[in-house]
Amino acid sequence: MLNERGHVDIDHIAELLHSDPADVVDELGEAIFRDPADGSWQTADGYLSGAVRTKLAAAQAAAELDPAYERNVRA
Repeated sequence: MLNERGHVDIDHIAELLHSDPADVVDELGEAIFRDPADGSWQTADGYLSGAVRTKLAAAQAAAELDPAYERNVRA
């Protein structure tokens, strides 16, 4: 739905699929990542590029508070 919204919109995708947002996140798996800096969902290509050392440090700090960010650290 990037072409419609310009960003990963889990709620919109869930609405289109008549599904629960948590199920959408599970289905998309490693194709998306939640950015701990602002809580937005991003494509793997976008999240895993650019200032990756800064993103890693943010993910490590976030993972200490919320284990859900461990997947960001591993990636």
